[in-house]
Amino acid sequence: MSAPITNLEPFAVRPKEGARLAGCSLSLFYRRLSEGLYETFLDGFNRLVTVESIKAHQKKQLEAARGTPASKPSKRRPRRKIDT
Repeated sequence: MSAPITNLEPFAVRPKEGARLAGCSLSLFYRRLSEGLYETFLDGFNRLVTVESIKAHQKKQLEAARGTPASKPSKRRPRRKIDT
């Protein structure tokens, strides 16, 4: 009888994978790294970013965006109405 398969989540990932998890470009991810938004460490010559710090940043963004669309409207310009 084999053990049940569990989802293992890595403790830390390289920046390219971190950018994918964060849903942003690699350049934006590196900018956030330089701003100190993510916890990182060196493993030999490899820079690793903790997955927990990526998730914590996403939770902060979600909390900041809470509310209804009426109370927090989009920052985009309104669409022009097309006369028909």
